[in-house]
Amino acid sequence: MIVEHTRLSARHLRLLVLVDGAGELNQRELARQLRIDPGNLVAILDSLEVDGLIARPRGEEDRRQRLVGLTAKGKQLLAKALRGTAAIDERSSRRYPPRSGSGIAR
Repeated sequence: MIVEHTRLSARHLRLLVLVDGAGELNQRELARQLRIDPGNLVAILDSLEVDGLIARPRGEEDRRQRLVGLTAKGKQLLAKALRGTAAIDERSSRRYPPRSGSGIAR
């Protein structure tokens, strides 16, 4: 789990970030951006939909198309996960500060 208290994997987090940034994405485009087979994406989307994190309404122009969008619950969980990853980054940077003089000659 990328952020333990959210139960999101890195793949789920990336998917939620992509959809949040786009507003809505069709499933085929989402699979392309995630670089996974559209058939494999369906199982991931099914679990996120069951958890109430995404909705998949049919497209208005093309009813065969399924659009993926975040629900209010999905947006809240994404915000929580991003706060959690920011806290991890901050703790890591305090624990491992950048070294001066990286040894790279210019």
